Amino acid sequence: MTPGGYGDSETGFMRRAVEGALDATVGRVGDRVGDTARGLTEATAKQVIDDLEPYLIAETVPRIVDGLTPYLIETIVPDVVDGVSRHIAEVTVPEVMMGATPALVEQILPQLMDQLQPYLELELVPRVVDALVPHLNASVAPELVDALMPKIEQEVAPRLVFSLMPMIRAEVVPQILDDIVDDPKVRDLIREQSQGMILDGLERVRKILAQADDVVEKIVRRLFRRKARPLPGPLDVPALPSRRYVNAGVFSRGVALAVDFAMVGFLVSIGLNAIVSLLQNLTDPLPQWVTGLLAFISLLIFPSYLAVSWMLTGNTIAQGVFGLQECTDDGRRMLPLRALVKAWTQVLLLPLWIWGMIFSPFSRTRKGLLDMLTHTQVRYFVHGESVEEPRRRLLKGDLGAP
Repeated sequence: MTPGGYGDSETGFMRRAVEGALDATVGRVGDRVGDTARGLTEATAKQVIDDLEPYLIAETVPRIVDGLTPYLIETIVPDVVDGVSRHIAEVTVPEVMMGATPALVEQILPQLMDQLQPYLELELVPRVVDALVPHLNASVAPELVDALMPKIEQEVAPRLVFSLMPMIRAEVVPQILDDIVDDPKVRDLIREQSQGMILDGLERVRKILAQADDVVEKIVRRLFRRKARPLPGPLDVPALPSRRYVNAGVFSRGVALAVDFAMVGFLVSIGLNAIVSLLQNLTDPLPQWVTGLLAFISLLIFPSYLAVSWMLTGNTIAQGVFGLQECTDDGRRMLPLRALVKAWTQVLLLPLWIWGMIFSPFSRTRKGLLDMLTHTQVRYFVHGESVEEPRRRLLKGDLGAP
């Protein structure tokens, strides 16, 4: 360190500056002082520099610096900064980025994303979604849907349906059908719906027949100049729901008998032809006694069918379909003797039965002559209610509107 407090580098710098200034001064003064100045020895010059060095460092250099600083700031420094900035932007930064990018992608970014993921999932994303949802629901979503709907309807939906339809038919529909068929609840529902549809259809047919009974009876009573049959009163057996009266009339009973006769006759003819063909293969021609026996058996089938049906269920197949049931006057099912007598009489004396039905429009319970003789009657019934139900409701005092 020099006495002025500056380091060796600064002393050397000042020494070189002073020597340069002294040389320039000596050069200028040389012409005036001549050979006297040139005669100064090197030792004398060094002594002068050593004497001037503290003064130059303490006073001259700061003054020079203060004078140069505005110039450096206004002129030199901006030029240097511009040059350095261009070099950094064009050369240094690209080189640094190219060198740092692999490390950023492979190491820094994954670590950064792992550290930020909990914050993004738990705090940032929910906040962004909560802030955007009202705006999306209020303005963006309706406008987006309105803008996209024509394209979706005209292009996207047809293409989607066209592309998906083969897969739907080949895979989805069979699977759905299998699931539906295998589901007990669905099977029960289908069965109930089917039964309901069948019962509704039968009920419509039965109501039509009941109305036809009323119309036929009204016509016959007018022909004989009789008043219309009064509706059941409080002391009468109340009618079933959707029926004006309890007992069945001429029309429904005649239709049921005709259907039963046609059905049994068709089945008997088929069976008889099969038996005859079989016997003819065994012996041809058939003996007359065999033919007579077959004809007699055929005649026994229909009345036997009526009697057995009335004894077991109270109605034949046609009567059950049309909602009719044969019973005694007290609403009970007929015993074998009564059923056989009525069935055989009705078949063998069919014209008498038809003629006897003329009394039906004038009878309180719509009985025909054969019904009066056998103490039986024919009543309507609906699903879930037997023929005895009207009398039971009467005995219980439930005399609702007929």
